[in-house]
Amino acid sequence: KQQKFPETEAEFDSSQLNTDVFNTVIAFRMLEIMRNNGLIDEGEYAKVEKKRAAEANKPLTQDEWDKIKAIFTFVFFAIFFFAFFEQAGSSLNIFIGEITLKASYFQAVNPIFVLLFAPLFAKLWVRLGTKDPSIPAKFGWGLFLQGVGFLAVVIGASLYTSSGPVSAIWLVLTYMFCTMGELCLSPVGLSMVSKLAPVKFMSLFMGVWLTASF
Repeated sequence: KQQKFPETEAEFDSSQLNTDVFNTVIAFRMLEIMRNNGLIDEGEYAKVEKKRAAEANKPLTQDEWDKIKAIFTFVFFAIFFFAFFEQAGSSLNIFIGEITLKASYFQAVNPIFVLLFAPLFAKLWVRLGTKDPSIPAKFGWGLFLQGVGFLAVVIGASLYTSSGPVSAIWLVLTYMFCTMGELCLSPVGLSMVSKLAPVKFMSLFMGVWLTASF
């Protein structure tokens, strides 16, 4: 049977959009009233806007261009990381079918490992203190751990080819190492953008990173 989503979900989305639009209109109206009643210093407001416009039109320095290049380098590798990571809900299901278990069982493995490992990784980074790995090092570890994870499924597939059905532990190991890689790479993405992106392009590069992670 075709799954039908509840109409209340659509109604909720519509009401939320209407609320956001209403709040935006009210905010602009309040700002206009404050300016008309002298509650906002027009001189100071003009100075702030003039300074903001000058910063926006200021050309990027060589250092800022180098940081932008670094962002795109990280984004390039992140695209491949998340492309492989999302195989958990697609191509890896083929291997799950070969070990005669329901694919839905394994969709809970990643969240369980996140709950188990996230506190450990957070404690590890804090304990390392000044020896905390750099952003490139964490990206490298994330990619390496994901590679180890897919090596596990390759071994499992080879055993299946030679001797028939294999244990589900091979797939669990794949999810475990991929989750560990995700905990190394994913949390530092937005931090990396906030440190490297020029202020006037901050929101743009935040969007670039989030696009890469999808």
